[in-house]
Amino acid sequence: MKLISLAVLIIAFSIPHNSFAQNTLLGKVISESDNVEKPIGFASVSTSESNKAILADAKGNFRLPVNSNSEFDSLIISSIGYSTFKMPIHKAIKLKKFVLEPDLKTLDDVSVNTFKYSSSEGSVSDVAGFFRGWSTQKKGGEIGKIIEMNSKNYKLEKIKFKINNQCDTCLIRVHVRDLKNGLPDMDLLDSTSMIVNRLSFDDKPVTFDFTNQNIVLKQKFIFVSFEILGCNNGNVPCSLSFIGTEPGNFLYRDKDYYEWEEDPANSIYIRMYYKF
Repeated sequence: MKLISLAVLIIAFSIPHNSFAQNTLLGKVISESDNVEKPIGFASVSTSESNKAILADAKGNFRLPVNSNSEFDSLIISSIGYSTFKMPIHKAIKLKKFVLEPDLKTLDDVSVNTFKYSSSEGSVSDVAGFFRGWSTQKKGGEIGKIIEMNSKNYKLEKIKFKINNQCDTCLIRVHVRDLKNGLPDMDLLDSTSMIVNRLSFDDKPVTFDFTNQNIVLKQKFIFVSFEILGCNNGNVPCSLSFIGTEPGNFLYRDKDYYEWEEDPANSIYIRMYYKF
């Protein structure tokens, strides 16, 4: 009898008191205007404690595994043209719809400048000549280059880059940062990501399109970079590399808390299109 009681006690105390409660958060990302709901397709959805992001479908619907017991984890939703949404998981788990607010921080600049003329800066050649391998797992690292702009007030249109992606899909985030003491500093964009399918070195550049987003910048020098949020290739390992087309250099860091390093021996293809 004593042996049975002891066994029960051992089992009871071996069970963690703060167990991980895994739930699936089902939601829809929308915007509201004049009491009319509009779905926001392909918004980026993640949590502050997770190392992976997913995309909502074309109608804004998403399914995201979450820890509903966490007091510190938050739901994060972002999409081009909208302010980033953030809410504690224990509150978000009770909702079904998540409303994003339009990002109006640049509308005043747009109204006083018609931006009639188009231009672009960055890489010139399209012929692949350099390859820089990069991790297919999210590590918070970035790779990019500094671009000098020829206008003091310009509207971002498109950012193009070339990649050799041997994975089925990769979720890639673009950053546009200003500089401090010659190094990348504050991000000038809200979180902006897209899914990139399998590509080879001779395919056309991948394009982030900001044409309808009214993103106005004034920095003379900017740092454009890319971050891999994760790749999917079933259970088979895959590889990814950024493509360069002409001699030059780039800056990179393998994790978001690492120092920036310069590689003068290679280059990556980045071309930025804008209006002024």
